[in-house]
Amino acid sequence: MDIARFRRRLLEIEAELATLDPRVPGTTERAGELREEIAALADEQRQHSTALGARAFGELVAPTGHDAPVEKVDQFIDSFAGEYPTAQPSANEDPR
Repeated sequence: MDIARFRRRLLEIEAELATLDPRVPGTTERAGELREEIAALADEQRQHSTALGARAFGELVAPTGHDAPVEKVDQFIDSFAGEYPTAQPSANEDPR
């Protein structure tokens, strides 16, 4: 689901929640259904974002979920960090 449809559906859910009357029978069940739908939409959006991130990093991030460690990216960064020193001595300093 793209972000526009995701946001539109969340706004629809928000509008429906605003109109629910707790005195009407079945309102609690409907609110629970909407809560579950929001959780499912959020999970779907996280998966979509993870997949997009994986493609953006050239598949260096495995699309396994938003809580998954990104060790592959860290390894990639570490491999370059060893090749390029972060601090270089100035021309007046002794390089020892």
